[in-house]
Amino acid sequence: MKRALTTSLAVTGILVTALIPAGASEAALLARPDYPAARWVAADPHNWGSRGGDAITAIALHTFDPVAPGVPDYESTIRFFANPNEAQTSAHYVIRSSDGDITQMVQNQDRANHVRGHNSNTIGIEHEATSRQEKWYTDIMMRSSAALVRDLCERYLIPRTGSSDPAEQSGGIKGHSQFAGHEGNSDPGAFWYERHAAYLQKVRGGKRDAALPFGGQYQIFQRQRDNSVQQRVWDGSAWRGWVDLGGSFAGEPAAVAFGRQMHVFGIDRATRQLRTRYWDPSGGWSNWAEPGGTPARLRGNPSAVVIGQNIHVFARGEDNHVYEARWSGGAWRWTNLGGTVVGDPAALDFDGQAQVYALGSDQRLYSSVLGGSGWSGWAKSGEPGARLAGTPSVIRFNGQAQAYVQGLNGNVYQAVWTSGSGWTWHNLGGAIFGDPSATVVGSTVRVAALGVDSQLWTDSWSANGWTGWQKVTGGPSGGLTGTPTAMAFGNQLQLTVQGLNGRARQAAWQPGSDWWWADLGGTAAD
Repeated sequence: MKRALTTSLAVTGILVTALIPAGASEAALLARPDYPAARWVAADPHNWGSRGGDAITAIALHTFDPVAPGVPDYESTIRFFANPNEAQTSAHYVIRSSDGDITQMVQNQDRANHVRGHNSNTIGIEHEATSRQEKWYTDIMMRSSAALVRDLCERYLIPRTGSSDPAEQSGGIKGHSQFAGHEGNSDPGAFWYERHAAYLQKVRGGKRDAALPFGGQYQIFQRQRDNSVQQRVWDGSAWRGWVDLGGSFAGEPAAVAFGRQMHVFGIDRATRQLRTRYWDPSGGWSNWAEPGGTPARLRGNPSAVVIGQNIHVFARGEDNHVYEARWSGGAWRWTNLGGTVVGDPAALDFDGQAQVYALGSDQRLYSSVLGGSGWSGWAKSGEPGARLAGTPSVIRFNGQAQAYVQGLNGNVYQAVWTSGSGWTWHNLGGAIFGDPSATVVGSTVRVAALGVDSQLWTDSWSANGWTGWQKVTGGPSGGLTGTPTAMAFGNQLQLTVQGLNGRARQAAWQPGSDWWWADLGGTAAD
């Protein structure tokens, strides 16, 4: 999108009075961002309108190219949309190049005017960049944008697909030039398309399978391309074939062992309600059922943990609150834990105490603890010194609670809670696409993540300290995607991850041996 430069204006706080045009509606001024990590500045009402009931089906990516010899400017771009402009153009979100700061200007439910002929079905994101200079396409801007798009794809079930070819019009995440009727448009430019494949990898950073040991077997649950859940089992000597458990889900499944039973959870694609199915040796698999009636529409991927005779399931609502469904005494009970979170919650059994972790709107880690008088409320888990993204992976180790989470700078951060000392943070480095996954094998912490080369990397902590990131040898040449699932299986480290071709891959390691890989097949959802 091109325009003439306007006067730059510093933008600070939630709402900037100097940017508000006289004709702005009260509703627009009082609106709040749909994406919690963004701040809100209302676009002028002449620059946006109603979607007319049309569904959101795609993301349109832009760079705000000023007329040469001008340079991009985040603040003046916001001012341009916040006041009447001749073309009545706007965007839902604007992202700054230097630090990935995000401003929302049009609510998701409304139509921004950014890609003619497709406005009613798209969400438009402007990036502070120009197709004439590569320096504007910073890694932190791309990561911040990808975290936003990941959130939008989860909310509106937009396929996390696209092409690096400017002339290709397929996929749910496209540059301006990839929309029909806009062929030949330079937006978002060659520098963007050179990074588009890596960008899509970051968007897919939260895709993961559920895995657990049960009955001496290794169980995997994966959402397939038809959005059903399928199960595959290692029985101790060989992999059995995929078993179709049916259903139609919006996100990835969660699974737990509960006594002699296995329980699987997912968020229904149509109703956005929590659904569950269980297996026991006397009757096999039950039918899918809603546990007690979900009190809100949910999104993303649930997390579950078993503590004593209780099952705790956590999921993020479309209102960005965290909800708990608890099985206790033969019935399900729901609790709204509140909060304003970015990404999915993660559950932990800490010495028989339920804990849940999630990122707040300031992109820092928060936790809530279930005690004798109920949930503690959300408390900030220290200061990592960086903004975070995605979903944390949480473990208990040596009497400590530990959380591992990706930073917007591409590093992995470790948060450690010790009684009497509180939280301490450590930057483990790395250069990763998505969320890390952690587990404990024996006396060693194992952390896995996908590197920017689309291959699997691990870091390990023992009494000798961290080994540093090491590439897992023998991985598929076609590359991997999403988030690995790390699990201890006896003295083995088992990692399950998805190939770019949709097939499930297993990487396993045990002391005294090299890594070995298995192609488990399947067709994982995009």
